[in-house]
Amino acid sequence: MAEIPLFAPRPTDPDETIKILIELSRALSEGQQSRADEIEDFTKILETISTPRLTMTRLADSIFFLDESNVLPGDLLVLTYLVSSNPEKYLKEASRAVNSAAERVRTYNGDNSSRIAQVVSSQLTSHDVEVSDNASKAMIAMCKRLDIFVGPSIEAISFCWSQTSSAIVAVRCATTLIEITIANESAMDLAVSLTAMDNVLRILNDPTDPLTQMTIIDLLERMATTKPIHDSAARWISSDQVVGPLLEMAGGSGEIDPLLGGPALKLLSFIFSNVRHQVSANMNSNHLQGFKRALHNFDSSGEIGRLDFVDAVSSFASATNDTLIGTLDDPFLREKWLSLASVAQPKLKYVVLSSIARVIDPSLYTQQGKEPPDSLAFRLLKTFGAVNSRDAVDILLSLAKSPIVETRLGSYVLMHAIAKRAAGVKLMLGHKDFFNFLMDRDIETTKEGKESKYFIVKTVLESEVHSMLADDVVEKLQKVVDQGPFVVKTIAWEEMATE
Repeated sequence: MAEIPLFAPRPTDPDETIKILIELSRALSEGQQSRADEIEDFTKILETISTPRLTMTRLADSIFFLDESNVLPGDLLVLTYLVSSNPEKYLKEASRAVNSAAERVRTYNGDNSSRIAQVVSSQLTSHDVEVSDNASKAMIAMCKRLDIFVGPSIEAISFCWSQTSSAIVAVRCATTLIEITIANESAMDLAVSLTAMDNVLRILNDPTDPLTQMTIIDLLERMATTKPIHDSAARWISSDQVVGPLLEMAGGSGEIDPLLGGPALKLLSFIFSNVRHQVSANMNSNHLQGFKRALHNFDSSGEIGRLDFVDAVSSFASATNDTLIGTLDDPFLREKWLSLASVAQPKLKYVVLSSIARVIDPSLYTQQGKEPPDSLAFRLLKTFGAVNSRDAVDILLSLAKSPIVETRLGSYVLMHAIAKRAAGVKLMLGHKDFFNFLMDRDIETTKEGKESKYFIVKTVLESEVHSMLADDVVEKLQKVVDQGPFVVKTIAWEEMATE
């Protein structure tokens, strides 16, 4: 029979493991100098009766009170000691266990939230990518689930950030902080009051490290595109301290930054479009004029440049009624935005049409009454027609017959947006071919196209204009709605026989 090594792992005994962890905790609490030999013995015994993964899981679950019947005294002390004494064995497993426990915590009855936040945040500086990533995820999970961890976590992240000169660690801190503040409005308020968000602004305004600036812009884009965005985040990201530097990068006050100008303009577009009801209140006329200048300075050549420009100008136009009027009055902006003459790529044509729809569609405005009035929406449609030397509805019906799927879908998106306004239904039904287009179930062959056409019909039928339509028109529209988007025509047996 083979000889068993002195400290070979044996099958795990939960009760025995708990006893050793408790003894180790007592020894550590009484002082590592006075009981150094015992601490070493307990550590070796622990290695023989339990694996690092099971040990760390038991400690992490105890730290977060996941099983209140098995809460171990000094659990955090033992975990930090084991990790510091043998990081190669315990560090990764500790980070995994803490992250797993943080994602499962529902209540916390302890008084150690500050110390937990400090210990977890300290691993944001780890050179091991998995460990630092787990630390970030754990802090985000803690704060999402329990408010008791929010304040301590923000303070711990700020302290960690203040102690490093590493751009990599700074980005980890920024990522963790922004994710916490996105998820929790009170966290954003606290982060602002504790000046934690100033760390983000400091990097945004630091021209010596453009790559880190780029990363911060990406993180702010994550905040701006979160739906729904809470009011505190909306107020902060649309404030002068954020918008001002972005406008400068985008060319709003002079030359566009060759590296950061495009991403900055894209972020500004998201701020204008996704935070539009807060933007109106927070952005002054200088911001609006700066964004307009940035649009004039932006290089929109090439497909990507034109895509970014269309997104940006439509976001600017949708911010307020005045910005929409200003866009339509500006020959350069309206031509660059609305013209289809030089658009060869179907994807770009779809983007242009859907960008117009985004401005016209009243359902996309978060506050009722903030959408452009019918007169202004129809001025946009009229300008779209004029720029392309043709009636707007005529253009859309022509595009709806295109053999290219993206082009057809773009026309459907814009027609659906127009149909959400009663006056828009009247406008389109006034075209001699629009009703026949609605009734034609054969022209569209794709699933997306059939659904899009169906919702146009449904919206027309449900509009305020319904009562003004002739009975036979209503009957035909109702039949389409009743049949659904994927109606299949059947052929009578007699017809099949004659064929």
